[in-house]
Amino acid sequence: MKILILILTFLPALCFSQHVDWDAVNIGVTTINRIYVGDKLVWDKGVADWPRDTETAVVDVTNPGTGRIWMDRNLGASRVAISSADVDAYGDLYQWGRAADEHQIRTSGINSTLSSSDTPGHGEFITAGIPPYDWRSPQNDNLWQGVDGINNPCPSGYRLPTEAELEAERTSWSSNNAAGAFDSPLKLPVGGFRLYSTGVLINVGSSGNYWSSTVDGTYSRRLSFSSTGANMDGNGRALGFSVRCFKYSETPTGYDLDLNVHPPGAGVLTGAGHYSDGYVVSISATAKTGWEFVEWTGDIAHVDDPMAASTTVTMPASNITLTANFEE
Repeated sequence: MKILILILTFLPALCFSQHVDWDAVNIGVTTINRIYVGDKLVWDKGVADWPRDTETAVVDVTNPGTGRIWMDRNLGASRVAISSADVDAYGDLYQWGRAADEHQIRTSGINSTLSSSDTPGHGEFITAGIPPYDWRSPQNDNLWQGVDGINNPCPSGYRLPTEAELEAERTSWSSNNAAGAFDSPLKLPVGGFRLYSTGVLINVGSSGNYWSSTVDGTYSRRLSFSSTGANMDGNGRALGFSVRCFKYSETPTGYDLDLNVHPPGAGVLTGAGHYSDGYVVSISATAKTGWEFVEWTGDIAHVDDPMAASTTVTMPASNITLTANFEE
């Protein structure tokens, strides 16, 4: 008679009702397939070596303007937002680079000890009140990089978006603010954020904050919006922000519309971005004081009215460039 002893260590030590799925197909070889805490799947051999979100419904939504595919709700959200301030659509708040280890739950506990590894070994929100405001020390810029990136919390086949991918969404909105974010195909809500120094919830119901995978020195880039505007900027990685997962594709979809000003500084343009073939884009050229718009030049075969400062472009299956010309 052979006896197999399997020793497992669970963190945190006080978790209960743990169980493990495992098999031993070959003599002397044991494979652990899944680990649960209670009824919750916290590790799956077939998915990743770190916890991913396994509870959020995976439903795709496509922005016809950018041609890109996303999950239709935030990680941790129970539904697609029905309003900008829909509490059920806010979802979880992740510290940049951390896996779905339960720290992202809005009511998770606080821990002031920085982690020296990619896996802190607990599900608490790690506070960091001094620069560089990161939950990990030393920092690791290689987290969240791609579908197979370390600690990617998204479901299999999805990943964190890059700054460029989030920026393309922002520039496709009908208005550059929270209203535009909700009116977009992604229905982005204003779920607020958790402060890096205390873990306190801030601006819930008034601002949306979404992590990208893009590193910015000791910070990482995020999309932020409120009733007054929207922009991309760098922030400390210990902040808790929303995550909207992007569907990975080997073949990029969509094409770039680049807009230039001539002479430089003579006007302000809107409409540049990444769009799908056949999408109708609204573009505009606003002259600065002392200047007057003349015409659009470049790939004008796709422009409805090259002589109008505000007009439309029907995107072809290629990248195009337009220049707004001004005169004094």
